[in-house]
Amino acid sequence: MDSGEALLKKRLRELSDRAERTGMCFYLGFLSAPELSVALDLSRSGVLRDMESFGGFPDAERRMVRFGGGEEDWPIACVEIAPKSEKFAGQMDHRDVLGALMNLGIEREVLGDQRRDGARWLLFVRQEMAGALTQLTQVRQTPVRCRVLDRAETLPPQEMKRETVLAASERADVLVAELCRLSRSSASELFRREKVFVNGRICPDPGTRLKEGDVFSVRGYGKFVLRGQSGTSKKGRLYLTVDRYV
Repeated sequence: MDSGEALLKKRLRELSDRAERTGMCFYLGFLSAPELSVALDLSRSGVLRDMESFGGFPDAERRMVRFGGGEEDWPIACVEIAPKSEKFAGQMDHRDVLGALMNLGIEREVLGDQRRDGARWLLFVRQEMAGALTQLTQVRQTPVRCRVLDRAETLPPQEMKRETVLAASERADVLVAELCRLSRSSASELFRREKVFVNGRICPDPGTRLKEGDVFSVRGYGKFVLRGQSGTSKKGRLYLTVDRYV
C-alpha cells in the first residue's frame, strides 16, 4: 500500500467514525476511480459505515463520498463552459478545459466529471467553488463564458456511441483488447497496472466475465457499457453490443 492510499483510508475512517459519533454529515471528494474503488471496498467490508457516493449524475466516474448523509442535497453544482462565439471557436477537449482551470489555481479534488454537449462543456464541481470557475474567460485560444446552471435546468442525456464487437467471450480482457485496439497481452498489462474498472471497482482479473449492464472503464482509453449479446457468428464468436461514452 502506498502512502497516498494509506492516507486516504485513514481520512475515510476518520470521517466515518466522526459521522457515527456526532450524528452529523461529512463529505470528502471528488475521488478518482482508483480512490473510489478503495472506498467501496472498505464500505463493503464494513470498515466504513453509512457511506454514499454521488458525482452530480448517475454515471459519474469522479464522485464525492459522504457519511451520515440523511436527506440533505449534495453540495454539487454544474457549471457550463461555452464559447462566446461558436462560429469562431477552436477545438476544446477535456484536457484543455481542465488545464485552464488548473491555471486558475483550482484544485483537482473540487472538480468532478466533465460532459460535452455540442460546443459546450458541463463541469461538476463542489458547490462552494462554483463561483470561482466563472472567472475562466479563455480555453486555449477560445474566449469562453461560464455560468452556474440552475438546479431546475434539465441536463442533456449522456452522449454515447453504439458499437458491435465480435469477440470469443465476454471476458473483460477480450473486450478491452477489442475496444481499445490492443493485443491481448497489452490488455492484460492494463489489468496488472490497475487501469481497468468494472462498476467503479478496480478489476485485477483479466478473466472476469462481464454481464449485461456492467459499466467498465480503461484509464486513458474510455468508458463503456456492455448492452448484451446480439448474435453468434458461424464460427461461434459472439456479437456483443457496447455503448462507448463520448
